Parts: sequence; C-alpha cells; structure tokens
Amino acid sequence: MAISGISVGSLSEYVYEASNLKPMQTAAQNLQSSLASGNVSDAQSALQTLQQLNSNLSNISGNTSSANSQLSTDLTTLSGDLSSGNLTSANSDFATVQKDLNANSSSMVSSAMTAMTQSMNLVSGLLGSATSSSSSAALNLADAALATLYGTPSASNSGSALNLLG
Repeated sequence: MAISGISVGSLSEYVYEASNLKPMQTAAQNLQSSLASGNVSDAQSALQTLQQLNSNLSNISGNTSSANSQLSTDLTTLSGDLSSGNLTSANSDFATVQKDLNANSSSMVSSAMTAMTQSMNLVSGLLGSATSSSSSAALNLADAALATLYGTPSASNSGSALNLLG
C-alpha cells in the first residue's frame, strides 16, 4: 500500500531503526562500565548485545551506510582486543565505537522524525481520501496502517486514527 510515494514497509523500517536507539545506548553504557571496571566477561556480553542490535539493524533496513559499516568493523576490532585480554586497546577501541554510535544515533533520530512525519502524512492522506459514504473504510485503512507500523491493535471502528489527528 502506498500513498504519494510513502510505503508502509519503509515506515516500518524507520520505526524499527529508531526503536533500537535506546537499547544500543544501554548496551554501550554497559560495555563502557564493564571496561572501566576491567570486567572482561561482562564487557564481552555487552559487546555481543551491541553487535546483535547492529546486525539486526543492518538486516532489517538494509543499512549499508559507511557509518554502519564502520561501526561493524570497529566492533569486530574491539571484540578481538577483548578476546585477547588487551584492555588498553579495548578501551581505545571503545572510544572509536562511541564515535560510530554517535554518527548512527543522529541517523536514527532523523529516521524517527521521518517516520513520524510520514506516518502523519499517510494517515492524513487516507482520511483525506474518504468521502462521506466511505469514511469508515478510510478509518479502517488508517488503523490498519498504524497497526502495521507500530504493532498496536486496531481499535476497529472506534475512530482511533481520527483521534490521532484531532
């Protein structure tokens, strides 16, 4: 389903990408505190979480940006230094990973804003296309689109999409 070049699929990718911002920040904080305390086991666990989140983003959104690619490379370097027990290099690697995460965070925030704007445009377009005889159908389409994007159940015929706009 597409309206004015906006697809539900691409909106879902934006929402998914933006929703991973907080878990990535948490994993990075856990990694930083584990490195600071010298706890290699906890650092490796936090690093695995961070790598998994980054991998999920790449797989879902097809994100092959240079920032994402650089983050993957730098996470691999950090993993190698942690595996060999070289905490000095691991701390240096983590500083580089933080820079990569900051670059990716900016992209994710931008994606969240894009998703919000496009969601509003999508719903507005669906509601705007409604005629007096088919307004219920337009609301059902808007509810279905929002449910697809955000995983929320449709409020079936309660006008939930209309409530979002007014």
